[in-house]
Amino acid sequence: KEYIEQGREAELPDREFMLKQVQQERREPKAIEDGNETGLKYELTDITKERNGETLYQIRALKTFRPSGFSDPVLKGDLGGFVAKKENLSQDGGCWVSETGVVYGNAKIEGDAEIYGDAEIGGNARIQGKARIADARIKDNVIICDDVHIGAFVKGSSIEISGNVHISGNSFVNDGASISGNAKIKGAEINQARITGDVIIQNAIIGNKYYRGHEPEYVELKNHAVISGAKIRESALIGGNARVEGKVLITDNAEVTGNAYIHGTTTIRGMARITDDAEINGKGYEYQPWVTIGETTVLNGSAYIEQTADILHITDITQKRSFTFYPDRNGEIQATSRTMPLNIQNEFVKKVSEEFPEWVATGKTFYHQMGELAKAQIESQLAQRDNTDLSLSEDDLNELTNKKGQEL
Repeated sequence: KEYIEQGREAELPDREFMLKQVQQERREPKAIEDGNETGLKYELTDITKERNGETLYQIRALKTFRPSGFSDPVLKGDLGGFVAKKENLSQDGGCWVSETGVVYGNAKIEGDAEIYGDAEIGGNARIQGKARIADARIKDNVIICDDVHIGAFVKGSSIEISGNVHISGNSFVNDGASISGNAKIKGAEINQARITGDVIIQNAIIGNKYYRGHEPEYVELKNHAVISGAKIRESALIGGNARVEGKVLITDNAEVTGNAYIHGTTTIRGMARITDDAEINGKGYEYQPWVTIGETTVLNGSAYIEQTADILHITDITQKRSFTFYPDRNGEIQATSRTMPLNIQNEFVKKVSEEFPEWVATGKTFYHQMGELAKAQIESQLAQRDNTDLSLSEDDLNELTNKKGQEL
């Protein structure tokens, strides 16, 4: 009536929605104390369906109660979802299975947990606390508790959780996530990701959100990786015994494996590969507040990086071959290369042999030669800098900068 009197008919909600609202208002109880003489919260009905070889029974509320602080009250007489037996859904607390949710096997819903949408809970799974599960498949020995929210909000996407996974804290698991193995997740946001093994995730954001029509990109976390406080995006991979902590962003197709340790304020992107015992510690400096690693950079061995300037990365014009020079924990300069053809390697060795014949006699490897050459170049630059009068005018400085840029 108010909409019509104000000439706002076009803004009227649809009829079905309005009827539902009116019916809900008429059924709203005066007090949340209604119940039945047996004290049970729900009963099984003769409405059934089959799932995984088990007969499931639709439940009906025997009293009015509120599942959690986020949901409307369940009213006496309301039909809920389907369970295989009364052991699947506790008669205590505010836990509930609503809509088309199903629970079977030895799974148990307890506390104030709520299962709704097309959620399917099986195996020995335990859903506790104030967890809310929608449109996800959960099985095996999974434990979900506290204020965890799991829900696929885009039609056509899915969430799969299995194995001995434990999810707790104020975690969110969204569309496109697949979690298995012995993963432990606490206070994290999990989006498009494939998580397996003994991965530990705490207070981190994993994967990009799913959008219909967009090509999915899955972060991969596996083995014994530990991620704390970091953001892992796009198609990045973290595996092995790698540890990623602090204000770290790893994105694109970057990979961190082995015993690598990434912490501080650091960004790793592109096709970068960090492995072995490499450590990146973005401590932050006045003019280099973080470490940024990208392109086809490779850091391995005992590499130790504190700022972006610690890395010299050289790529050929085709962008298909590259060299990376960097210091290790002992301050020695190391080098790696990627997809370098034999003719370039031979040409390099030939040039080095002509310039430094003493290296050939000592049997230095190709990589050692690269490292020695880089070290010699850097030491030469430092010596020139130490002997240079830095009291230059702005014009002199610009001229010098342009000259050095051309030489480089």
